[in-house]
Parts: sequence; C-alpha cells; structure tokens
Amino acid sequence: MCYYNEYAIVAPSGALLDLKGMILLETVVTIFQLITCVILIAVVLLQTGKTAGLSGVIGGGSDTYLSKNKMKTLDSKLARATKWVAIVFVVLTLILNIVF
Repeated sequence: MCYYNEYAIVAPSGALLDLKGMILLETVVTIFQLITCVILIAVVLLQTGKTAGLSGVIGGGSDTYLSKNKMKTLDSKLARATKWVAIVFVVLTLILNIVF
C-alpha cells in the first residue's frame, strides 16, 4: 500500500518518490519532443522532391558528374538530418511512453 502526501509517494519498500521531480522531468522531455517534432517537420519540408521515378532509371542519368559528389549536397545533408532527428523523436516518444 502506498502512502501519498502532496509532495511525494512512499512506496511499500520505503522508497520515496519525488512527484515534483518526476513532473518536472516529464515536462522537460515533452518540451524536447515538441522541439524535435518541429525540427523534423521543417527538415522534411526543406527537402526537394524525388520525382524522377522510372524515367530517371530508364534514362540512365545516374552516372553523371553531379551524382558523384552527391554526399556534399544540401539534399544529402537534409536526408541525414532527417534520419537523426527521427531517431531522437522516436527515442523521446518511447521514453515518454514507457517511463512516464
């Protein structure tokens, strides 16, 4: 049986759980998740569309000089940023769901 007061929960094992600290931590993680969400939306919207589709494959234009320097372009940097920001967003979501 747990005993409650306005600042803490006393668990059956005698451990003291600080409610204000947990609420503050949950609020901070939620704010970081919202900021990450806005950044993820912005990074995805800044990317250019990949509309070449099947015509790009048939045309054979993938072996040009510009495609060899593909890792230095803004689109490749945005694609990498999308992956990392999405990973951070998923981790924060799991933390909020499992811990809190």
